[in-house]
Amino acid sequence: MKTRFPEIGMTVRKHYKCACGRWVTRSKRFYQTINPYNVTASGFMKDQYQILAECRQEAAAWTRKKDPCTHSAHAVKEIR
Repeated sequence: MKTRFPEIGMTVRKHYKCACGRWVTRSKRFYQTINPYNVTASGFMKDQYQILAECRQEAAAWTRKKDPCTHSAHAVKEIR
């Protein structure tokens, strides 16, 4: 029998102008599960508020980071 732990998380979208001038939209899901192995540094099990706070921090860091251009011929030249 499989045990399914509930997922706590969020989906974040970022929209920015690429180096080649085109607008890019990316989305990513940040989540963790509530389970006995997901513990804090002190050894206590994380609750949903702690998990959401960590997901928000990860999402904020990911939102600030711009991904490299992958959709243009300019990017293909850079890869080679």
